[in-house]
Amino acid sequence: MRLRFFILLLIPVLLGVACSATTERIPLSPFETEIAAGVEQLAADYTAGRLPEALATARSLNYRLETTPAPVRDELRVPVDQYLAMLHYHWQQHVDSLQYYSRRAAQRLPEDPALDTRVRQLLCQAYATFHAWSWLEVQLTTRYARRLQERAGQDRSAIYAELLVVEGQALKQYADRQPADERPPLYHQSEALLREAWERYRDLDSPWASTAVENLIIVSVRSPENDPQLPALIDSFRAMVGPAPRPSGSAERLLGYWHASRGRADSAAAYYRAVLEQPASFSNHYADEARYMLIEGALQNEDYHQAFALTLADQHQRGCCPSGGGDPAPLTCLEKLECIYHLTALAEIHLQRYESRGGSADLDSAAAYVQTSLERYESAFVSEKEEGILNQSLTLGDRVINTALRTAAYRARATPSPEHLNALFQAMEKGKTFLLTRDLLQIAGARAELTAADSLRQLRTAIDLIQKNFARDLSVTETTLAEYQLLLRREKALLAQNQTTRSEALHGVTRGYGVSSLRDVQQALTDQQALLEFAESAAGLHAFYVDRDTTLSYLIAGSAVEKADQLIAQLVGDQRSISPRFDSLAHDLYRSLLLPAAEALRRREELLIVPTAALASLPFAALLPRPAAPDSSDARAYLADDHLIRYLPSWRTEVQHRRLRVPLNATPRLGVITYPALRPYFDPLNTLLGGHSAVSTTFLPPAPSSPTPFASRTADYDWLQLSLHAGGDQQSLNENYLYLSPTDSLNGLQIGEYPLAPRLVVLAACSSSLGYTYKREGTFSLRRSFHRAGVPDVVSSLYDIPAAATAVLLREFYAALLSGASPATALNRAQRKCRSGALGARYTLPYYWAGLTVS
Repeated sequence: MRLRFFILLLIPVLLGVACSATTERIPLSPFETEIAAGVEQLAADYTAGRLPEALATARSLNYRLETTPAPVRDELRVPVDQYLAMLHYHWQQHVDSLQYYSRRAAQRLPEDPALDTRVRQLLCQAYATFHAWSWLEVQLTTRYARRLQERAGQDRSAIYAELLVVEGQALKQYADRQPADERPPLYHQSEALLREAWERYRDLDSPWASTAVENLIIVSVRSPENDPQLPALIDSFRAMVGPAPRPSGSAERLLGYWHASRGRADSAAAYYRAVLEQPASFSNHYADEARYMLIEGALQNEDYHQAFALTLADQHQRGCCPSGGGDPAPLTCLEKLECIYHLTALAEIHLQRYESRGGSADLDSAAAYVQTSLERYESAFVSEKEEGILNQSLTLGDRVINTALRTAAYRARATPSPEHLNALFQAMEKGKTFLLTRDLLQIAGARAELTAADSLRQLRTAIDLIQKNFARDLSVTETTLAEYQLLLRREKALLAQNQTTRSEALHGVTRGYGVSSLRDVQQALTDQQALLEFAESAAGLHAFYVDRDTTLSYLIAGSAVEKADQLIAQLVGDQRSISPRFDSLAHDLYRSLLLPAAEALRRREELLIVPTAALASLPFAALLPRPAAPDSSDARAYLADDHLIRYLPSWRTEVQHRRLRVPLNATPRLGVITYPALRPYFDPLNTLLGGHSAVSTTFLPPAPSSPTPFASRTADYDWLQLSLHAGGDQQSLNENYLYLSPTDSLNGLQIGEYPLAPRLVVLAACSSSLGYTYKREGTFSLRRSFHRAGVPDVVSSLYDIPAAATAVLLREFYAALLSGASPATALNRAQRKCRSGALGARYTLPYYWAGLTVS
C-alpha cells in the first residue's frame, strides 16, 4: 500500500508538474500517456528492487521513444534516461552506457526542473563520476543533492538514502588511497553514512536496505577491530536478502571478502566458489569479484590452468569477445576499451608461469598480450580529469605497467635485440606523466586553440581548489557546494562546445605524440648527451641507458632506494662536514645506479635523468664515481665534476619542452620577484642582474596592487627569478605554495592555471621539487606546476637550502647564463665553483650546492 501511494505521488514529479502550479499544460497525447504509464511501472520496479524487470521496461521505453516519430516532451524522456543510467550503474555492464544516458538526460533537463528530477540527475552524475574514479567529486555532488532535499524536507526519501550509500562508497574508495594512519577516521565516517542510509531504508521498508548493509560490512572489514560485530551484521544481511529479489549480492560474497581480507585463503575460496554457483545476480560485480579472488588464489597455488579458465570466463562474461559463438583468440576479445585489463590478466598468468617454470612460449605470450594492452592503456581512461586519471592509473593502470615492465625486462635480458629493448623503453615511458604530457601538448599546439584550453584550465583549477579544500576535513559550505556544481556545468558546456580541441588535448598522448621509439631518442640526443631512465615494478628497480651509439638495460638491487633515503638524511642532517657514512652511500649508489653504464657515459658530457618516484629527491650530482680517500675533501670526485645533470619528468615531456624552447631576443627580459624578508640575502644578486648589460631586468612588487593573474604579470619576460618562501606537503596533493609576501601566496594549481610566457624560471625557494608523489605520474611539486604551465626549464631545489648559499650559487649561475651558457651548463659551472672553495670554504659541502637542479 505504501509503495502504491509513493508511486502515485511520483507521477506528477516525473512529469515536472508542481502541485501548486496554475500554468495550463498541454494534455498528454495518447502515445505520451502510454509512455507515462511505462515510466510509472519503471519507477515501481526500481523502487521495489526488481532491477531486471526495471531494465527491461526502460529498454522498451527507450526503443519506443527512439523509433516512434510522434513528438514526446522531454520531461517524459528525461526519467527514462535517468533510470537507464542508474540501472547500468547497478548492472556493472556496459559502463559507457551509464555515461551516455546520464549525459543525455542532462542535455534534456529543463532549466528549472522539479526537485526530484534534479536530485535524480545529481544521483546519475554521482554514479557516472564514481565510475570515472573521481571520489571527491562524487562526495561533493551527493552532499549538494542531499542539501537540496533537506531544505525541502525530503530527507527521509529513498533517493536520499541512495545518495548516502554512494557517498559512503566514494569515501571508502578515497580512504583506501590515503596514507595508512589517515584511513581509520575516514572509514568511520563512511560507516556512519551507510548506517544512516540503512536507517532511512528501514523506515521506508525498502528492499534497498540490503545495499546499505552490504556496503557497511565491506567498509567495516577494513578495520579489524570491527570483527566481533561482523557475524551479526552478516546475519542481518542474510535475513534481508532471502528469496525475494534484492539489488544486492549474497552473504557468501561478504564472507568471502572478509576471510580473504584476513588471509584465510581456503575458506575465502570456498565462499567465492559458492558465489559462482548461485543464480546470477543482477549486478555482474559479484561474479567478477569472485573470479578475481579465485584467480589470485590459483596463482598463489601455481594452479595456472584454473587461473586461465577463470580469466577467459571473465572475458566472455564482460562482453569482451565478439559474438557469434566459438572460442575466439584472446587478442580478438577487445570489444570494449576496459577489456585490456583482462588481456593484462592473461599476460600476468603467463608471466608468473614463466617466472616459476621458465619457457619462452609463456614469455612470448605474455609479451603479445601486454603489448596490446599497453598500446591501448591510456585510451582506456574513463575520465579526463586529474583525480579520475590518477586513481585509475594507481590501480588498474599499475597492473598494466607492472606486467609490461617485467615482461619486457625479461625479454631484453634474454635477448637484448632492438625490438625487445624498444618494448622495455616504451613500457617505462607509458608508465609516466600522462597528465603532464597532455597539458604540454595543449600548450605546444596551435596558439589559436588555446583560448578554449585556457578557459578549461581556469575552470578546472577552481574545481580542483574546491576539492583540495574539501579533502582537508571533508567539510564544505552550502554556498561552495552550489558553486562547485555551477563550475561542473560550465566545464561540461565548454567541453561540449570544444570537442575537437578537447580530443586533441586528451587523445594526443594516446596517438603517440612524445612516445618515441629508441631510434627516435637516439636521433634526438646530441653527441654529448645521454639519457638514463628509471622505472619500478614488482621485480625491482629498472634502469635504461641510451645515447647516440649505445642502449642497455639493467636491474638494480632493491637496497638502492633505501640507500638513497639514507644519503639524503645524511646530507641534510650534517651541514658542517662530510661523514664517512655519506661517502660510502654516495659511492655505493653510484655503483648501483650508474656503474653498468659508466663506460658509455664517460664519452658524454650531459646526463639527462628520468628518476622514479623513489629517486626523485636524490641529488645525483653528489654521487661519487670513485671511493673517497679518508679525511681528504680534495680527493673527492663527484658526478657533477664530470657531467652536466638535468632532471626530466619523462622523455615524452622533454619532446614537448623542446618544442617550447624558442630562441630568445638578443637581450633577454628578466622579471625578478623577491620576498621582502629575503632581500638582505638576494640584494647582491639583484644588483648584479639590474646592472648587467646582457639582460633587461624588471623588479616586480611581491604583492600586486590588483588581483592580476600571475600569467599576466609575467607575460613580458623570457626569464623569471623568484626569490621567495615556499611551503609544500608531501602527504597531500596540491598543497604547494609560493609566498610572494606575508599576505599573498600562489598555490601550485594557480601557477599552472594559465600558460606562462617565460622559458626559464629560477625558484630560489625551499624544496620546490618536493610534493605529493604518485607512482605513475610523478611528484606534484611547484617545479611541476611551472612545467605544466609550459615553462621548459625550471631551476628548483630538492631539499631546504639556506638562502645565503642559494644566493651565492645563483650569482655564479647568472654570470654563466648571461655569457651564453645553457641553464644546465650554467648551474654545473656554479656548482663546480662552489665545490672548489672559490665561493667560501663552507660552501664546498654538497649540502649547499647539490640540491639545486635544472629540469
